[in-house]
Amino acid sequence: MNRLHLFGTNHKIVPPKELGLLPPARDIERELANLKAEGLIAGSVLLSTCNRFELYLEAPADQDTLLPYLPPEIRQRLEEIKSFHLQGMEAARHLIRVAGSLESMVLGENQILAQVKQAWQRAQEGKLTTTMLDEAFRQALQGAKEIRNCTGLGTRPVSVASIGVRELTEHLRNRGLEKGARIALIGAGEMIRKAAPALVTALEPQLTFINRDPNKAAALCDQYGGGSLPLRSFLEEGAELDAIIIAVRCEFPLLDQEIVDQVRRRTGAPLAIVDLSVPGMVSAAPEAELEILDMDHLKAQSEANEGERRVAAAKAEPIAERHSALLAQRVQEKRLDLGSVRNHHLDLAEQQIDAMIRKDFAHLNEADQDKIRLLVRSLAKSHAHLHLKDLRHQLVGVAS
Repeated sequence: MNRLHLFGTNHKIVPPKELGLLPPARDIERELANLKAEGLIAGSVLLSTCNRFELYLEAPADQDTLLPYLPPEIRQRLEEIKSFHLQGMEAARHLIRVAGSLESMVLGENQILAQVKQAWQRAQEGKLTTTMLDEAFRQALQGAKEIRNCTGLGTRPVSVASIGVRELTEHLRNRGLEKGARIALIGAGEMIRKAAPALVTALEPQLTFINRDPNKAAALCDQYGGGSLPLRSFLEEGAELDAIIIAVRCEFPLLDQEIVDQVRRRTGAPLAIVDLSVPGMVSAAPEAELEILDMDHLKAQSEANEGERRVAAAKAEPIAERHSALLAQRVQEKRLDLGSVRNHHLDLAEQQIDAMIRKDFAHLNEADQDKIRLLVRSLAKSHAHLHLKDLRHQLVGVAS
């Protein structure tokens, strides 16, 4: 495992804007391919996101350090900004924690798992990985899956946008609108881009994207489906809607009582509004037929969920440790080739059985000789299994 190295930095030690100063991932991977071709590294996987830059490398068999062989631009930038270097089990343990979202800026977020998987797949496609790196990333993904399934970490919404979509979805389902709900999304920023795919996943809605810029609204339609409407037209005429999600910046509330009443008259049904804007964009008063979820409500729910995620994260720690030990065991087994040890043990047993039968049981008929062979072979397999099991336990103990 000592040939596994991790060089990197993340949101915990540098501002995200500094991560943006590193060269593009494609340029780095091209240089890594050159280093592998020259034999200066055995393999690599680059995990580069807006919150972290982590370069997982396997050193050649005769190397105990890799820093001099990093791409020059990367080495220079890592020397300029705060960075870290982990090796062996520490690097593997960190990777498992990253994939399990235990190292994320928002504890329990789900995006990092897909990012880890994509980084590994990209390295495989570029023929940059090694057996050890493949084992490390495979174990990390398995560990992350168990963390999610056994602790619930990642199952609770982590952002106000995801919480708003969840509560709106529950509201519409209670009204029998799981399919065909008419939902307007006002804005085109990050909140709307998070909300739109979540709505499509949870429901079968009729989406209408509303924006001052018709081109931005049309672009969202192309990506998520639905229709578009200029903001001016909506404010002047309203629309038939079951729900509105709004996330914009404006000097005054866009959804005043007059606009909301206009939409309700055209729809003739209850209306739900999720206001993701700061400051809020709804000045209408909530009532029996008008439910309004604002940022104060959504943030309170987010804080409650954060407490649950921290409890789940505490349960996830031993799972991450166990998968680290399993990885060390698998890597060590491959290095020692325990499968070959078992086969060699059985081959010797077969030879001893034949010699014993020729010497001591030659007088028996062939059927009885076969029974003896079967019995001794079965005992040999059982003993081999127990011996290798003991050795595996010892390897895990050494690794931990």
